Amino acid sequence: AAIIQLAVSMDYSIFLLHRYMEEKKNHKDKSQAMIVSIEKTFNAVLSSSMTTIAGFLALIVMKYTIGRDIGLVLAKGVLFSLISVITLLPVLILLFDKGIEKYRHRVFLPNFKKFANFIVERKYILLTIGLIIAIPSYLAQSNVKYYYSNEKVLPSSSDSNIAIREIDKLFSNKNQLVLILPKGDKLKENQLAEEVENIVGIGDVVGLYSMVDIAIPEGFLPDDVRYNFQSENYSLININLNLPMEGDITKDILNQIKTKVSNYYGEWYLTGESAIYSDLQETTAKDFRNVSILSVILISSIILIAFKSISIPLILVFIIELGIWINLAIPYMQGEILNFISFIIIGAIQLGATVDYAILFTSRYRENLEKIGDRNKSAKQTIKDTGRPILTSALILFTGTFSVYLITSMNNAKELTLLIGRGAIISLILVLMVLPALLIIFHKLIGASTINWPKTNKRREES
Repeated sequence: AAIIQLAVSMDYSIFLLHRYMEEKKNHKDKSQAMIVSIEKTFNAVLSSSMTTIAGFLALIVMKYTIGRDIGLVLAKGVLFSLISVITLLPVLILLFDKGIEKYRHRVFLPNFKKFANFIVERKYILLTIGLIIAIPSYLAQSNVKYYYSNEKVLPSSSDSNIAIREIDKLFSNKNQLVLILPKGDKLKENQLAEEVENIVGIGDVVGLYSMVDIAIPEGFLPDDVRYNFQSENYSLININLNLPMEGDITKDILNQIKTKVSNYYGEWYLTGESAIYSDLQETTAKDFRNVSILSVILISSIILIAFKSISIPLILVFIIELGIWINLAIPYMQGEILNFISFIIIGAIQLGATVDYAILFTSRYRENLEKIGDRNKSAKQTIKDTGRPILTSALILFTGTFSVYLITSMNNAKELTLLIGRGAIISLILVLMVLPALLIIFHKLIGASTINWPKTNKRREES
């Protein structure tokens, strides 16, 4: 959480610092340059931070509580970072301005001049490529497989996995379910056990009446035998599965067991690792849908208010959602299975964290369009203006998360950090290569659906 907070909220510092460096060229007084920098970046920084916070807060609706914890911790962290950037950073920059200038060196990042010309001149081609990629990416990410087993989360060298392998050598079947039924009708209980045992994939079913004849009165049974399977109000049946802990086949067998039990009893309880994983799958499927919908609604609403536009939220969210689809399509094409928690929260994190790039780009494009009056020239200038800060932010998020990927031995942490880092690079590419085309081509639509969107100078565009 600390690394993600650092990588995500570093954007705001970079945006303000880059703008301050620009404004110093136009103002002799440093304080005035900082005032202008804050005025011109405040909307972008505030919008970016609010969308990031909204993306994290969307995780709070998860019933699986680890999502709530992650969302709440990161949302608070970004809020505190925003407050620090707005209040403390300007003071620190002005205090240490001489030192910053003294040790300032040549910028090693590209200036994006040639890149800007390349992008704008090929805007139709790039937009077409983006739209073509969108369809298979969406379908691919919809079919990503994910796992729940704790064994797959820990490295194979962990003590628990070593112990599990040793247990497997001694006991051939470790996938056991426990069925709890109301005590009373032993004939019905025995009939149900026989039906469950006949299901393909069931190894054996062990209950009290599978061990003793149902004709024997309970009072004749030894207490140690009876107490292993019965309490005052309930009976216990052990069901051994010759199946993996999770998967479509296991889920189908569980559904068959539940159907047969429901035919006999109104009240019953089924537990065990496979049953827990099946319940998790049902719960997290709803969580994924709820988090995705809520994060899109919250972030779109913030962008709508910030830009006073109906179309811009749709464009910006589409760009980042496309990045999420591509990001999740990669493990599908590689045949990899993801941990379920990574699959659920990556959408909210990538959308909330990288929509900052799109907001900064669009804010600067609007500013340049107002000055220049030409869509193509404004887009080129915007790429030059925002290329370095956006690239810097994306690289920080990538290196921060990728370093965890290289160090950690927990598979779920490796998967999540790789997805976040890769998502930052994908979003960077889409914002600098596809977003300019959308803003240029759909200028009339944006102008009609946005309050005070700058108009173009037809003479300048014709020339």
